[in-house]
Amino acid sequence: MRVLFLAAHGDDETLAAGGTLLAHHAAGDEILWAVVTSPKPGGQWSAEEIGRKKWERQLVAEAYGFAHRWELDFPAALLDRVPMTRLVNRIQAVVENAAPDVVYTVSAEDWHSDHRMVMRAAEAAIRPHRTTVRRLVECETISAGRGSIGRPTLYRDITPFLDRKMEILKLYASEAGFDSLRTEEAVRAWARVRGAEVGRPAAEAFRLVWAIE
Repeated sequence: MRVLFLAAHGDDETLAAGGTLLAHHAAGDEILWAVVTSPKPGGQWSAEEIGRKKWERQLVAEAYGFAHRWELDFPAALLDRVPMTRLVNRIQAVVENAAPDVVYTVSAEDWHSDHRMVMRAAEAAIRPHRTTVRRLVECETISAGRGSIGRPTLYRDITPFLDRKMEILKLYASEAGFDSLRTEEAVRAWARVRGAEVGRPAAEAFRLVWAIE
């Protein structure tokens, strides 16, 4: 099985579905990663910070063992200024190239406008009758809106993978301390909450947008 995580930013994949991606990889699935935005010069990031973030993404890609990675290179924090048709076309091209069976992506209800734009574009780009995709899954990224998927319809037990997820999260050193929801304590606590909902020590929660069985 081929599994694609479509992220708005680097770290979405780990915060939202790090344990799930590790579980897929351990099961022998091929995992893939597409990041829609990148920090740009002249904005809120210095050239040094941009370089550091690129290096962190490389380290994370190696840590997960992603078979392939796409950088769409749209401007971070400015995605709502990008024409929707352009964003849809780029995501469509990645999905055609990746040919995944499952796509995980960020939530249309998140606080961050980049996340909302990515999910809306993904729904337009990924159609059951036009792609190889058999499941489109919306994730919750607690730093962009805790519980933003509403009532979850899908859970993954990540108990065996939680510690490794936290090790990978630490590779995002430039994001450390950015807000209280990115801390190890917060991420572990939320995994325990979601786990408690389904009788497991730790879990990640999702909303199934559609599936073909």
